[in-house]
Parts: sequence; structure tokens; C-alpha cells
Amino acid sequence: MEFHDLRDLSKKQLYQCALLLNKELPIGWNKVEDAQNEISEQLEADGYFYALIDSGQLIGWGGILPCYSGNVYEIHPMVIDSKYQNKGFGGLLIKYLEDKARFLGGLTIYAASDDESDDRRSSLRDADGYDDIYDKMKHFDPKNHPARFYMKHGYQLIGIMPDANGRGKHDLILSKKL
Repeated sequence: MEFHDLRDLSKKQLYQCALLLNKELPIGWNKVEDAQNEISEQLEADGYFYALIDSGQLIGWGGILPCYSGNVYEIHPMVIDSKYQNKGFGGLLIKYLEDKARFLGGLTIYAASDDESDDRRSSLRDADGYDDIYDKMKHFDPKNHPARFYMKHGYQLIGIMPDANGRGKHDLILSKKL
């Protein structure tokens, strides 16, 4: 199993990355072309993007983007093929991204995770994002939302962007000290 810089991948492998993004995160990238555009845009940015490949098979991929003069890094995006989820691969990828951010001088790493899917919702989904939000965050339950994965790896819910994806569909902000 190896990590590969996306900039070193073939066009075919980058297409596989786009297919995976579209398959696993269709709300954000509901067409393969959208996923391809996302990859192209990110590769032109100042970020760092890596694919986890085992015996020629793409397991997943993710990236980090510098913010706040490099003191903070945003994980964007991060995706693991569903057939490899809950087998430790996501943990390997997130640790690799964290180690890279730390090596680059990052002090904090964060992820913004949309709470808009009907089948992967947290306790904040459909809640009023302005009514006693601190109490709601204090009693936050990720349920089967991807926030559960981040929290398992030491991330804390530090805020939300209310209604980012429509009424009651917030963007959850999770961060971790490096």
C-alpha cells in the first residue's frame, strides 16, 4: 500500500479519482465532470493531494489546503471507496494528511463536512442553526454522519455554518490540534 501525489498520477488514474469522488460524494459532485473539474482546480491550487493505492487499486484519496499563512490546513476533499470503508484505510489516509500538514508547519487541521444527506445525518440536521446552537453543539451526536469518523480520530466539533446547503442543512466544522 502506497501514497501517491495526485500530480504524479496518469490521466486514467485521475479519472478513477473523479469516479470515486462522484460515486461516494454525489451530492457535492453529482456528475463525473464536476469531480474532474474539482480535481483540476485543486491541482492548480497550493494544496497537497494524495491517493492511497494498493496493488494498483485506488482505495481513496484526499488533500489538504493551507490557510491562515500555513498555520491551519483544511482537509478537502477526503474520500474512501465504500468497499474499503471501516477497514482502517480512512485512518491511514487522515494520518498521512495530518503528518504532511504538521511537517509543513501546520498547527491546526480542520474539515468542513456538509450535513445535507438524507441517509447520513447528524443530530444537528434540520435543527435551527441560530437557536441555542451552543447547547446543541454540546450535546452533538454524529449518528452515522462522517463527523463520527473525524471525532474517532481526535477531531472536535468547533462550529457550524448554519443553513450552508439549505434550511437545516449545515456545514459542520471539525478541527484537531497538530
